[in-house]
Amino acid sequence: MNRFFIVILVFSILSTYSISQAQWASTNSPNNVYIWGLKPVGDNIYAATWGSGIYRSTDGGFNWLQSSNGITFPYLTSIVSCGNRIFTAGGTGANGGGIYVSTNNGDYWNSSLPSVAVYCLSVSGNNIVAGTYRAGVYLSTDLGTTWNAINN
Repeated sequence: MNRFFIVILVFSILSTYSISQAQWASTNSPNNVYIWGLKPVGDNIYAATWGSGIYRSTDGGFNWLQSSNGITFPYLTSIVSCGNRIFTAGGTGANGGGIYVSTNNGDYWNSSLPSVAVYCLSVSGNNIVAGTYRAGVYLSTDLGTTWNAINN
């Protein structure tokens, strides 16, 4: 029994040591932007930024390129994915940025819920939920094709 505890103790010490040796490295990330959300989708990583739209990395986060075609309001606060679709959203107070959706890995974004300031998105199964500024909560059960306010 004592050997078991010794093995566990040694394993714990070695695990802690290897974790403490992990390092962070600077990347060629977007400079001078506020990144509000990160989302890995397949081999890509997407960054939702405040004022600069979407950035995409195709090499694990080492290099980033802007990928905001179709986004007319670049103040983004959230990014999620559901199926083959990526959703991003934003807005500033009463200025609704809305929700944008991409079905082609972020090459182009279409407006999905315009003119509503959306601060957060969440996905549960095929349902997408959007939390807004003073407009309550919206729900889409069809991958962002339609949205319904679900406020009481």
